[in-house]
Amino acid sequence: VAFFVCGGRMSYIEWSDDLKTGNRQIDAEHWGLFALVNDLHDKLQAGSADASIQATIEALVGYVESHFEFEEALMATGGYPDLEAHKQVHQRLTGRVARLPGRLRRRSEEL
Repeated sequence: VAFFVCGGRMSYIEWSDDLKTGNRQIDAEHWGLFALVNDLHDKLQAGSADASIQATIEALVGYVESHFEFEEALMATGGYPDLEAHKQVHQRLTGRVARLPGRLRRRSEEL
């Protein structure tokens, strides 16, 4: 993952036009995912309150689930040839995001 300076702040991940799929809704949702990940990163780096971090994690978990479900349905309808491989990528990412609340709880317990 690369780091970028945007508007005077460090971004964990940066959206670029190279990532566009050509589907406006999917592109907007991908941008939204990037924004949530960057927000979470910023809060962790700033030492924000656990409640604020937890709210961002909850938003990210919900967003990932709904976005991947929508994207996979769209791909199935369109006959996307690599759907199963793409679903596996989604499953791995969903698993990583799903583990975030537990990681935050363990971090809070250690303090």
